[in-house]
Amino acid sequence: MDMLAAYDAYQRQNRIKPDYCNCGGVQRWDETSQDWEDWYVETEDDYFDDVDDYCEQCEKADELEEFTHELFKQIDWGKIEKMS
Repeated sequence: MDMLAAYDAYQRQNRIKPDYCNCGGVQRWDETSQDWEDWYVETEDDYFDDVDDYCEQCEKADELEEFTHELFKQIDWGKIEKMS
């Protein structure tokens, strides 16, 4: 979820979007029910309904952590604070 926060902060900083309108979580479109549902994923060994839990155990966890770190470095938090 940190990546979504950084993405929203970047958009706010650059006046692309006026607020943090997707901070409620992650959803996906279900073709069967034709409705939005909360995100989840099932693996052979486990079930995840928390994106952070899933990302922490995936095979690219280290790469995701580095990407998130680099993404947050691009945010000017002072600029965002002044806008609020």
